[in-house]
Amino acid sequence: MPHVGSHSSLGKLRKSLSLSTVLVPTALTSVAWLLATPSAYAACGNNPPGNYTSTVLCQAATGAANLTITGPSNVTINPGTATAFGIQSWAQGGTGATVSLNASNVTVFNQRTGANSVGIYALADPSTGGNGTLTLSGTNSVTTNFGTGVLLNIQGTGSGTSTIGGVLTVDSRAIGTDDNDGVETTTHQGGNATLIMTATGSITVRGGNGIFIDSLSNGGNIRGDIAAGMTVNLDNTIAGANNARNPNSGIYAVTQTTGNVDLTTGAAINTQGARADGIRAVAVRGTVNVNNSGPIQTTGDNSRGIEMTTTAGTAGPGGPITATNSGSIQTQGLNSAGILATSTDGNLSITNTGQITTNGRESSGIQAVAAMPVPPRSTRGPRCEQTASSASESMRRAALRT
Repeated sequence: MPHVGSHSSLGKLRKSLSLSTVLVPTALTSVAWLLATPSAYAACGNNPPGNYTSTVLCQAATGAANLTITGPSNVTINPGTATAFGIQSWAQGGTGATVSLNASNVTVFNQRTGANSVGIYALADPSTGGNGTLTLSGTNSVTTNFGTGVLLNIQGTGSGTSTIGGVLTVDSRAIGTDDNDGVETTTHQGGNATLIMTATGSITVRGGNGIFIDSLSNGGNIRGDIAAGMTVNLDNTIAGANNARNPNSGIYAVTQTTGNVDLTTGAAINTQGARADGIRAVAVRGTVNVNNSGPIQTTGDNSRGIEMTTTAGTAGPGGPITATNSGSIQTQGLNSAGILATSTDGNLSITNTGQITTNGRESSGIQAVAAMPVPPRSTRGPRCEQTASSASESMRRAALRT
């Protein structure tokens, strides 16, 4: 994904696209449930099991947009070039407006090739002030041809929480592009972004991050809890998905002002292609804490197992980094450390009990860098860059260079 400060220019400000077609459940004998409040479209409230051939849409002009769909249900969006969503709950305005989407035992196949044709989508517009939730339970499967699989997008001032349990399979098939993630939770105006995932299953992407948790501005905190049993597969070799401006990761957690990142994961992560980290966690002037117990494998150049960064902002340096790893990490490419931590305030703590194997040149097992401000040459002392490795690689001593 794009570097800090460039997200909004590369598609994270999702379009608030409306759809004129109301959902049509087939093989149902009653349509009484289509009735809705004056400010909402048909699918607000509870939607029964069935086969749906157009978007299941709850659209609230003001106030709350709440959509629930139970299964077994199949939502199939036919091929076409216009943007469309599989299931969408959309809050459009109001200082306290909230959005919620609950799905259980649903299969979504969105065949559209228009940009951002999301599978399951909860959206709060910029004028909203309430929080948003997206909840999946049971067994759910989401396939998209050109869009994120599961997305909670809070463009207003509220916070967003995604809770995903049961079994989840996501297949994001977009090629030749970026910004098509598997599962994403994003806030835009300072709200906290939280993803709680206890689900087992798999997330497969070809032009985005497997799991993306993001706060775009104003200091929102990031929390990700991802249990073992989920496998994330990222193919970053597809043309268009592998440019220097927009790397992708198996799991990417980022806050872009003063917020903190707290990520705990046991997921198995496999990435292919250059600039495809297993885990990437970034905070601007905040703290980063990562606890990983899952296995990670990367094959491309510049593809670290775990990369953590705190960066300096206009008001001062970034915060400390704390990392704990007990999972196995294997990297194959050039400049692909097992664990890389870079802090602009100099405070780093890395605890590793897992096996780390790096096979590429210039690829340390563990590399910790204190990227402090550089003083004038006349006052500059020796420079220290320290790297350390696991039991699978010989211990390297710190190198002192003048």
